[in-house]
Amino acid sequence: MADSTVDIPSVVLISWAPSEYRMALLKYTVESLRKTTEIPYIFVVIDNGPTEQTNYLNSIEPDIHILPQKNIGVGAARNMGAAVTNSKYIAFIDNDIQLCDGWLSHCISLLERYEDRKLIATPMKSSPLRFKKNLVGPLDENFLYRRASGCCLVMRRRDYYAIGEWTKKNLVGGDYCKRAVAMGYSYIWYPTGTARHKGRVASYHYRDALVNGVWRQQPDKQKKYWDRLWSRCSAGNIRKHQILYDLIKPHMTGKIADLGCGVTSLYDGGNHDITGVDISEISIAKMKAKCPTGNWLVGDITDTKLPDNSFDTTLLVSVIEHFPDYTLVLKEAKRITKKNGAVVIVVPVKHFDKDHRHPIWNEETIEKTIGTFWPRPECLKAHNKWWIIKVTN
Repeated sequence: MADSTVDIPSVVLISWAPSEYRMALLKYTVESLRKTTEIPYIFVVIDNGPTEQTNYLNSIEPDIHILPQKNIGVGAARNMGAAVTNSKYIAFIDNDIQLCDGWLSHCISLLERYEDRKLIATPMKSSPLRFKKNLVGPLDENFLYRRASGCCLVMRRRDYYAIGEWTKKNLVGGDYCKRAVAMGYSYIWYPTGTARHKGRVASYHYRDALVNGVWRQQPDKQKKYWDRLWSRCSAGNIRKHQILYDLIKPHMTGKIADLGCGVTSLYDGGNHDITGVDISEISIAKMKAKCPTGNWLVGDITDTKLPDNSFDTTLLVSVIEHFPDYTLVLKEAKRITKKNGAVVIVVPVKHFDKDHRHPIWNEETIEKTIGTFWPRPECLKAHNKWWIIKVTN
């Protein structure tokens, strides 16, 4: 079997789901893998989990399903998965990853393009703050990192043999990265083929909870997060958001609601009749000091308690990309906006930080998402960094 499938990449998934949370992440990962991997691949599952997980993995019919007699750990499981095929390329993924369209083909194309380079491809962008000092530099339109996450990567089998097997430590990714870098390897990230880390560790999902099978923000944990962020908000961050508000001012009329206002809503004060809502008490206190004529409220923007049909313009500026499920925010904006009123939404063209949840925004994805709430959204790209989306309620 191995000889007949040598040209087909193998995807090795290490799975452990001792809780409802982990079980949900496993299903999320498998579903995204099935939907976004458009080239043939051998799906290898190393099953380090309980009966419920095993039954689920059997139901999805992976090409190879291995159930060790005991939980052998991530490193040993990855080695076991690599050993059962002879594919030219191997992808290792954890069971808490959201994969996006083309992730595998993008990574393989990079390895093929730079056949003579010591590279490991990843569809995940490492935290720019954590790895900034280890950045090698751009390679064409791509970016090289000295170190990167070990939870989702694609590599040539020959490089896997050269670097050696995964260790049996608990934190295998960091150790493997260090060893690879010491041998002259760099990680290459494909900007348009990103994946997202959905697990609790070092990710935004510690602020989310699974409610009736759907990911929702936990208001208490969100409040702590945003209070901490806005308490140390930099002048650069304020300037960035001020640019956004300057761009959308021509679209604002009448009575305005700013959902998720942060500390930068209409920073110059202005003469607007504005109601701002944010979950952070610190941001609301700062806005009251900056613009005392506004109506500033602490609250959950998925359930603002504001009256129906009461605003001429509703703003969602750099907001919905931070939600695991932004439909609740859009529904609330639709509810509080008057008939024929305007809803103005700003989203990033690219993911600028690890807290941005959703696939890259373009006119097609905007039409499929925003367009389900309001037909014919008007889209304008600003400074090649943001989409300004205006819809009529």
